[in-house]
Amino acid sequence: FVTLPQVPQTQREALQERFQRLFQPGTEVGRQLALIQARQLIADYPLTGVGPLTFGRLSRERSPFGDVEAGREHSHNFFLESYLSFGPVGLLALLWLLGAAAWRYGRASRAGPGSDQLVVGWSIGAIAAFAAVLVQGLGDFVFTNLELFALLLIVAGVAYARNLVASRPAAARAYASAP
Repeated sequence: FVTLPQVPQTQREALQERFQRLFQPGTEVGRQLALIQARQLIADYPLTGVGPLTFGRLSRERSPFGDVEAGREHSHNFFLESYLSFGPVGLLALLWLLGAAAWRYGRASRAGPGSDQLVVGWSIGAIAAFAAVLVQGLGDFVFTNLELFALLLIVAGVAYARNLVASRPAAARAYASAP
């Protein structure tokens, strides 16, 4: 038995209104403004970025138009927000971390004789999760919810931990036989 929470009527109406606006040209000016402001901040801080999750506050403070999109705290793009938060080196490090984790999962997903099917299934699911997050990140930034970002990093960490255990068979056997 599963109980799902009810979405408040105001949130449902707001989502319906926003969905309807998607089909009316020129109504999503907030994203265009975010891109313009992101370019300005990158020009001002090309190497360091502006700090984690500070784009929304800085863009509101510097905007001559006021807060066009109420409550906007991010740049609506995972890659752009990562660049703004950590600079180019931080963005490359994050992409390397996630890419190397996906590569490790790719190696673990190759089913062969003696393969643990749970590891193969987990690896395929993790690759799909990484792909979904990165594709979705092209149009939005979901990591203002830090729990989701922590989950992504935990899934990436499991790839490294799994690779470490797989590279040390004696340690893995000792761990598996421990009470």
